[in-house]
Amino acid sequence: MTIDLQGLLRSALMTWAANSPRRLGLLSAREGSRAIYTEHIADTAISAAERYLTCLEHLDIPVERLDFQLTAARRCPTRSRISALTSRSTPIRGGGRSSGPGAIIRS
Repeated sequence: MTIDLQGLLRSALMTWAANSPRRLGLLSAREGSRAIYTEHIADTAISAAERYLTCLEHLDIPVERLDFQLTAARRCPTRSRISALTSRSTPIRGGGRSSGPGAIIRS
């Protein structure tokens, strides 16, 4: 048995070249690679980690659901850092010109 989690033609050809009678691949596979698989795993509209767990479920292997515990504020912690940097009133670069390399940038 071979499992193709990449879903591209090159990886599907590798499953075929392995001469495996059971070739599993994702339903969302591209480049015509689905034609090479003997079994298709439904994986629409889920994250990559969940997609891979779906393959285990297809094989009747029990898995635990993932909980990344992300909230909207935690998704982009650098947003506040970027905001702090762009709200500076002091020049970031000197040079005395209004545009071009070395320009004074103010918000």
